[in-house]
Amino acid sequence: MEMPETGELCGYVFDRKKHEEQQMYLEFITITEDPEMEKLLRNIKQGSYAAFFEAAIKMIDKAEESMKMDGTKRQQLFELYFQFIEKWYKQAFPGRYFNERWHRELAKYNFDKYYEFRTRPKIEAVVA
Repeated sequence: MEMPETGELCGYVFDRKKHEEQQMYLEFITITEDPEMEKLLRNIKQGSYAAFFEAAIKMIDKAEESMKMDGTKRQQLFELYFQFIEKWYKQAFPGRYFNERWHRELAKYNFDKYYEFRTRPKIEAVVA
């Protein structure tokens, strides 16, 4: 990096890992602040679990389009999905107790099943 006053190199070496973490964080922001996710929250029908399942589909699809997923990113995406579930529950079931353990298990099952479905090898049809 050049110093603006002198044009000399400053010699600072940026931490590559920190830079990669910041990039990953920015990629996740685009997923969670997607208008489709906001639309899901706005159109919640009280007592309906539709948004619970749709959110996983939308988040995984968006993540697969915008970044290369690995185990760490997948876990972080699940945590963002679960944060969405907590917001969703407050709107879908106002005033009711949120059973975090039960919802986390259901969310993990739902998330993992769709992720496996989305990332399984595609079978191409053979036309005879």
